[in-house]
Amino acid sequence: WKGAGVKSAVIDTPDSYTGAAYIFVEEGSGNNAIIVSPGAAMLISPADIEAHAGLIRSAGVFVTQLEQPIEAALKALEIARGAGVTTILNPAPAATLPDSIYALCDYVTPNESEAEGLTGITVSSIDEA
Repeated sequence: WKGAGVKSAVIDTPDSYTGAAYIFVEEGSGNNAIIVSPGAAMLISPADIEAHAGLIRSAGVFVTQLEQPIEAALKALEIARGAGVTTILNPAPAATLPDSIYALCDYVTPNESEAEGLTGITVSSIDEA
């Protein structure tokens, strides 16, 4: 990560645990189900994001997802957008998002089921995609 210039910030949270995801894949179809236990990530607050605003503003690209509270992701995207940083939202795990979040994203990278949840459009084949 360091060789690629990726910077991270860590907050030690001894009263929680590291998040984990369990992925089950159906052998015949490749369909999957993911169970997420976000752990300490769910304790991230907009104030925590503000405390690291300088790091976000210094980024060339800012990527976030939804394993922390949406309010924290929204705050981080606002900071990044305000600094002209390219923003990417991976809307996983799937959640209902405020409409205001999309204007803060250069790219949104949902998987098939997340895209269906966000758009209401069912895609069951490559042609429908």
